[in-house]
Amino acid sequence: MCWTPQWTLNIMSQFNLIHVTWMTPALSAIFFVAHLLVCFNSAANPVLYALINRELRQQHVMAMARKRQSFTHATHEALEFVARHTHKSALAIT
Repeated sequence: MCWTPQWTLNIMSQFNLIHVTWMTPALSAIFFVAHLLVCFNSAANPVLYALINRELRQQHVMAMARKRQSFTHATHEALEFVARHTHKSALAIT
């Protein structure tokens, strides 16, 4: 649905039914809106699939939970590393 205006304009342009070189403000606006619809389609598809497909939602929640645990673990390890090395360098200075 979102790609229909874009493809229609492309086909019309290829068959010289519209001349892109003679772009009027109205035709320019039509091309712009057609392009926005294509961008909207790409942005909306993942959201729509997630709303419609329960399994996809569940997989996404599980992946985000794993990512959060991994991030928390990595952050904890990084803080321990910094604390160990900061403590050693503080002892070396004194």
